[in-house]
Order: sequence, then structure tokens, then C-alpha cells
Amino acid sequence: MLIDDYDFYLVNNLDNSDLFNKFAKILGAIFCILKNQLSKFRCIFLTGITRFKDGTIYSTGNIIADKSLNAEYGAIAGFTTDEIKEHFHDNLIDAIANTYNLIPSDVTDEKIDSLLDELTKWYGGYGFDSSFKTKVFSSNSLIEFLADFDLKTRKICLSNITNLDVVKNSIQSILKNSKESVGEYFVNSNSFENSYALDDLDEKVMLYQLGYLPLAREPNF
Repeated sequence: MLIDDYDFYLVNNLDNSDLFNKFAKILGAIFCILKNQLSKFRCIFLTGITRFKDGTIYSTGNIIADKSLNAEYGAIAGFTTDEIKEHFHDNLIDAIANTYNLIPSDVTDEKIDSLLDELTKWYGGYGFDSSFKTKVFSSNSLIEFLADFDLKTRKICLSNITNLDVVKNSIQSILKNSKESVGEYFVNSNSFENSYALDDLDEKVMLYQLGYLPLAREPNF
């Protein structure tokens, strides 16, 4: 069984604790039913964009293994450099040929590596696993570039969140209250690993879960 976007109604009610808690209870009831019927499933796979460890949800669903920060799944939310070279090799050649008015046969491996370095500055180097071993490119931004060969700031995909004020307010709050260097914000690793509910969810962790803040290093500080 695949349950996709299990947290859709949670994410869209981050600013409404009453509705959030009601949906959390519904999810808890669903997990309870699944737990009692495990013998009928070979596996159950849940996907979502957050890691809410609310007791209301998981007290009955304690058989769930959280793989969100597992290094084996570090490349699940983007393209790695090797994947781009393997699956988009011809597209990279076309991009270079178009940009520099070359014929495809004149595009060298050095030029491809140079383009990948430039793409990394714009759309790559994001880490989402706890070991920070795997760094990926933004899938949407890379595909848009390969469609128009134009390096530029891309629009952030917000289709999964209907209440954008939560994201906007969280970003503004972090920028206003942060005393650290611009562009880098520190989060204690316990904020990622320990159980938490909506009321005590760190804003920076939430933005990481939603995909707006990647890891810059291992969260072991």
C-alpha cells in the first residue's frame, strides 16, 4: 500500500491548531487500522513533506520506520551530478552548443563539467540526509533550465501548501531574529531527531522539511 502526501491536511493547517489536531487524530485512527491488518500487506509506504512526530498520530502507528534523514534516501528529492551526466548528457551538450554558438561535436567533457559547476551555483549542492553525503540539484529548476538554457532565479514550487502565510512568516521571523551569518542558520540535531508536535516545532526544521532550507553540513552540532 502506498499512502502519498499523508500530511497534506496537516501542512495546510499549520496555523490552525484545532484543525491540525483533528486531522492528526484521523491519521492516528487510520494507522491503528493498518497496524491491526499488517498481515494483509507485504509493505506499507508513506510519503509526505514533513516529519510530524505527534503522539496523537504515531502512538498507534509505532511500527513506522522514519527514513527521512537516512543517507540511503539522500538522492530521492533531486538529481545527483552522476544522474545528470547519465540521463541528460545530450541536453547538456545542446545547452552548451546553444549558449556558445557551437556545433554539438565541439562540446568537450571539460565544457560539460564547467556547465555543471555553474549549474551547482544556481540549482545544486542541496543536502537532505543526516550524513550530508549526497548533494542534489533542484529537479524543477534543472528541467526548466534544460528547456530554455537560461540560468536565472526560478520560482519556488508552492503547490503543496495552500496557506503560504505560514512559510512567509516563518522565513521573516528567522531573518529578523537570527544573529548568525546571512544564509546559514544553526539548528540543534535534537530538533531533527526527537519527537515533537506542532506547538514546539522549530521553524527552521519546518522549513527544512518543506524543502525551503537544505542542510549545509551534518546536523551534529
